[in-house]
Amino acid sequence: MLLKMLDISTAHLSLMTRELLDNEAAGVISYPKGGCGWLVYVPQREDNDESRGIGEDCPCDLGECLRYAQDQGAHWIMFDCDAESVLTLRVYNDDTELV
Repeated sequence: MLLKMLDISTAHLSLMTRELLDNEAAGVISYPKGGCGWLVYVPQREDNDESRGIGEDCPCDLGECLRYAQDQGAHWIMFDCDAESVLTLRVYNDDTELV
């Protein structure tokens, strides 16, 4: 089986969400990527599931990234500090949103 991975910038995550991912407390399946990001599993959505399989304890910024990844047909997100940002997703600097 071939799985699709979306490579996007860690700038789409707030400082608080990054800390939750570091502590495995973000409510998602994730793996640290050597201090420069994380691999995060993208839950596969059911047609009748409004939550898209994303738990209530998942931070809003991470949830936005997961929904974007679902729309792209991705199974994993590789958040990387050197990856490009996505124009349609919010970008954060430390814990401040840049618009």
